[in-house]
Amino acid sequence: MQLYDSQELLSMDSKVANGYIILMGGIQSERDMQTQKLAFMALLEGNVIEACFGVNPHTSNPTSTSAKMVKDVKRVLGEAVDVSEAVQALAVNAYAKAFQVVVDYDADMKRLNFITRCFRSKKIHRKADHAFEMAFQPLQEAIAAATI
Repeated sequence: MQLYDSQELLSMDSKVANGYIILMGGIQSERDMQTQKLAFMALLEGNVIEACFGVNPHTSNPTSTSAKMVKDVKRVLGEAVDVSEAVQALAVNAYAKAFQVVVDYDADMKRLNFITRCFRSKKIHRKADHAFEMAFQPLQEAIAAATI
């Protein structure tokens, strides 16, 4: 299942991504239970996942493909956490790491000038895509195990 849209994430402003990192409780693998629960609620009930698909909940067409994907992700996460509490921490970590990838990508791209942008931007983009895959892999595996 697709849990994010890398193009939409990479088009996100790094300041917005920093805000989502804070909402997720920061980039740490150990959060207190209250912070983790609040961050997970932000995923399921807030607009965090919408941002990962470029969906504006106030203006987007609720029948668009992206909006449907958002609903599916939220439903699957909700069902998976009912089976395994570990999904909650994995989801919060995955999305926090994804937003950190956005911040890092933006910083890397800002370092490029007109000439180096032509030669290095694809490499930076591939690096970000790989980082997204690594961030979401544990969550993907946990969802697969919980929904069998």
